[in-house]
Amino acid sequence: MTDEIHIVSAIIHATPESMEFALEQARCLGARIHVTSPDGRVVITLEGDQRSAVMNSLDALRAVSGVIAVSLVYHQSEPLSDLEEPAV
Repeated sequence: MTDEIHIVSAIIHATPESMEFALEQARCLGARIHVTSPDGRVVITLEGDQRSAVMNSLDALRAVSGVIAVSLVYHQSEPLSDLEEPAV
């Protein structure tokens, strides 16, 4: 078990015809979908306890049929202790 969390945001660009399938695959990988556009662009975020896990998810999305590109926009890692609520 790790004591940190990795959060990434990315843009998926898929063909308009493949966008629903790409969205389904992204959700299966645990992605949160934030914005979609009719031309096939999608803004997502992913979280994981290891950098390699979130990067592997982005690689898996790149391999989805109809996906043109997946671009990493932001990556942040934080110790879990920084995210815990203080005891009252």
